[in-house]
Amino acid sequence: MLHQPTSNDHRLNESFYQALIRHFINNLTPTIQTLLENCYFGIAPNSANIKTFFIVAADVSTADQLIQEKSQILHQMKTLMVGIGQLGICITPSDNPTETDLRHSCAQLQSDRHLPQYMMCQIFDLDEKS
Repeated sequence: MLHQPTSNDHRLNESFYQALIRHFINNLTPTIQTLLENCYFGIAPNSANIKTFFIVAADVSTADQLIQEKSQILHQMKTLMVGIGQLGICITPSDNPTETDLRHSCAQLQSDRHLPQYMMCQIFDLDEKS
């Protein structure tokens, strides 16, 4: 008989990933920890079934600073996140007037079937050299 997933399985998975992300963040430099304070995180497979760790920043400045620190982030991922092959640093621009042009560009490029509205992401392979 095959195992049927239950809500307990979901809670266990969620608890595991929360603990993993907390441990991941706590082992980064204080500068990166500060950048990650207002970010969201997720793990999902891409179309080639490679698991990607997503960091979603609230603004372009934070995303740019995280990209500057990507070598340390990738190193920590290699140490703690076995089985994850990519890092995605993403932004969801707010209604901040300085980001208006970026939001309009995203909206123009958006395809209703392929891209989420107002989100952009840069993907890095774990094997990538800094």
